Amino acid sequence: LLDLHATQLGMFRLGVLGSAFHAIFLFLTIVLAYFDLRRHVLMVHTLFFAANALATAATLELGLAWYGYGYFLSCVVAACASAFITIQAVYRLPFMTFISNNPAVTRT
Repeated sequence: LLDLHATQLGMFRLGVLGSAFHAIFLFLTIVLAYFDLRRHVLMVHTLFFAANALATAATLELGLAWYGYGYFLSCVVAACASAFITIQAVYRLPFMTFISNNPAVTRT
């Protein structure tokens, strides 16, 4: 339908899948920012930056057939890491709400 070459179609598919995982990653970091977990947000964004740089550099060396895999893999890694951290934060939500942010309970 789009009249794309096979390698372009592969890159397009990886780009679409990567952007879906990137959207999940961004949604989860918004949730983490809402929970005021700024250090975790910084960690997952740094992980995404490092994974994207390393995976893209590695796939550039492999040639045209591997283009798009670096972005896709870095988005998957970042989405999984942010999902893990978000799930842990949701389990700790009552503690974070009533204990860790309560000035009457915190140590001075």
